[in-house]
Amino acid sequence: MLVLTRKRGQRILLSDGVVMTVCHTSCGSVRIGIDAPPDIKILREELQRRMQCEATSQSKTLKRGEKK
Repeated sequence: MLVLTRKRGQRILLSDGVVMTVCHTSCGSVRIGIDAPPDIKILREELQRRMQCEATSQSKTLKRGEKK
């Protein structure tokens, strides 16, 4: 993992035209802005986990022959 120190307004350039900007810092939290092309999916980790759990749950339901 690469760990960087950035100040408000500073940017991190990632591949494929993705740019992260530090927008605000306060009391242990950081607000980050992300600019990316529309074809690049950006998700918070907890949302991706929730979607994976829901997909697994739906898959198990369908395997049992139940309809949603």
